[in-house]
Amino acid sequence: MEIVADTNIVVAAILRSGLTRKLLFRNEIRVFSPENLRLELEEHAAEFIKKSGFDEDTYQKVVNIVLSKVSEVPFEEYGRFEEEARKVSPDAEDWPFFAVALQKQCALWSNEKRLKKQERVAVYNAE
Repeated sequence: MEIVADTNIVVAAILRSGLTRKLLFRNEIRVFSPENLRLELEEHAAEFIKKSGFDEDTYQKVVNIVLSKVSEVPFEEYGRFEEEARKVSPDAEDWPFFAVALQKQCALWSNEKRLKKQERVAVYNAE
């Protein structure tokens, strides 16, 4: 199964050893995300370190392990779907996730209920 994970899913896998992390590491699931995921995680690292209770080194190790399961898709691959994704996405900031889902012809993995307020891309949560 191929699926696009939004940032909140990846953050959940970093912060907690729970269902999201277990699913992320299943061999039959191939996870994608738009490029710049690592950059976004770096921008909020202090907040995530505080939430996780990890020291900086442990946090970076966990980030690297989690990101080893996520393939970042370059804009050059999903950019041609930007216009359609902007129309589909219920949240203007989430269009890159929809663009990757459209490009890969797969579902989106998110816990944000508002992203289900469209009919073009299937949206699943961990449950």
